[in-house]
Amino acid sequence: MIAATAIIALVIAATFRQPLEAGLLQLHLMWVLAAFSFGCLSAFILEKAHKHTFLQQQQLARAARIDELTSLWNRAHIERLFDDERARAERYGEPFTVILIDIDHFKSVNDTWGHSTGDGVLRQFAGLLRQNLRKVDAIGRIGGEEFFVLLPQTRGEQALVASRELQARITAFDFETVGRLTASFGVTEYHPGEDRVDTFNRADQALYAARKNGRSRIEVR
Repeated sequence: MIAATAIIALVIAATFRQPLEAGLLQLHLMWVLAAFSFGCLSAFILEKAHKHTFLQQQQLARAARIDELTSLWNRAHIERLFDDERARAERYGEPFTVILIDIDHFKSVNDTWGHSTGDGVLRQFAGLLRQNLRKVDAIGRIGGEEFFVLLPQTRGEQALVASRELQARITAFDFETVGRLTASFGVTEYHPGEDRVDTFNRADQALYAARKNGRSRIEVR
């Protein structure tokens, strides 16, 4: 708009500097107005197209990072965050811990009340995690009823305390339709120099032990 207005001003200035006949002047100004209108219309259409493309790119970027059901991070983004935290730990020597959490007997929720109710439970569970963990903690859903928490600058002992507090909040919460539920936890601290797969496997083993030993438990590896 600014460029078009400046061009029109220059054209008009040049026109009055070298006067034209009345008919030619009117015709000249009409063409200037037509060119300006066409330019505005083109700019508007182009802006709308760019906005549409930008919004599509934003949606694709969000879909690549966010779990649609719970609005937590998805597995792919959690893995990227883990790799970033691992690089930071290797560089600065700072500890961090990961927690795997599984909702106990979640299959019975779907079987008894249906998948719609089960989805509601997953969303409420995600809300509990967000409300009871720090803003710096990365929370994700990595599949089904299994959730992942990455706690930066946190030792295993500190993560165990946080897990106990979180477990108490979950146990005391009344989920819509289904009432009280419990969860099992697998906790492990990152070991310097190890690969992401090693840390994830150890956390998974801790979670497996929690389920095997009666559920509603916290196991540390």
